[in-house]
Amino acid sequence: MLEIAVLGLLSQEPMHGYYIRKVLTEMTGGLFGISYGSLYPILNRLEEGGYIKSSEEDTPFIGRRKAKKVYEVTDAGTQHFQDLLADINKNAFNDEDFGIRLAFFDKTPPTARLQLLEGRRRLLEERRDRLMGSVEDPTAPLTEVALNTSPYSKGLHELTLDSTKREIAWVNKLIENEST
Repeated sequence: MLEIAVLGLLSQEPMHGYYIRKVLTEMTGGLFGISYGSLYPILNRLEEGGYIKSSEEDTPFIGRRKAKKVYEVTDAGTQHFQDLLADINKNAFNDEDFGIRLAFFDKTPPTARLQLLEGRRRLLEERRDRLMGSVEDPTAPLTEVALNTSPYSKGLHELTLDSTKREIAWVNKLIENEST
């Protein structure tokens, strides 16, 4: 998921690692914190693979010990980015991966977009069905462990169910638009 996000951002413009992290955090609405410990190994792997290249920033800063690296995508990186977007696997439908893929939906091939949306809809419908069971019968477990049946727990499930139903309707509209 991070590989897609990094290549997608760098395909727009060269960036520092700090700025990549900032934009990724903003892209996910702050829901997924991207640590430097996750980001820099991806940048190093992409650079070793020839998908991105780095250069030191030309402008020296007073008091800075070493120059910042600026990363940019290579032609091989652009192709790899396209290949990753076209590869719709079961992980592509989960919340985090889907959100990142959606950010680069305009660069995704049309057949892959439709596959992604249909897979996401299936995942959401399964989630909805599990949640409906727990809201209608609070003793029915969502997992192997029985749920806490407090009113707050029930309220949270109702909220999640409502949100899931709205997302299904939204995904259905996107599928309809992609199909026309």
